[in-house]
Amino acid sequence: MKSLLKKLKPLEIKAKKTLVGVISFFLKRSLKKIEKPDFARPLKLLFVRHERIGDTFISFPIIDLLKKKYQTWEFYWVTSPRSYDLVIED
Repeated sequence: MKSLLKKLKPLEIKAKKTLVGVISFFLKRSLKKIEKPDFARPLKLLFVRHERIGDTFISFPIIDLLKKKYQTWEFYWVTSPRSYDLVIED
């Protein structure tokens, strides 16, 4: 049984390398088609901060920077009832 496993292991390694090669070939081709996003156009951002008030509070400086830099963007929140007042007041 061990001798059979020793013979099959190199075949397994070759099969894995071939599969990875084929997948990476198609991924490289599809990545060339992806365009850079145009951040100047209006976007809608959804922030999901569930339950933790501290996590929500820490997010505010990032959102403030984004609001200043990209004024055409729209920002939306999904948060817990505990954090609702904090988001509304900011």
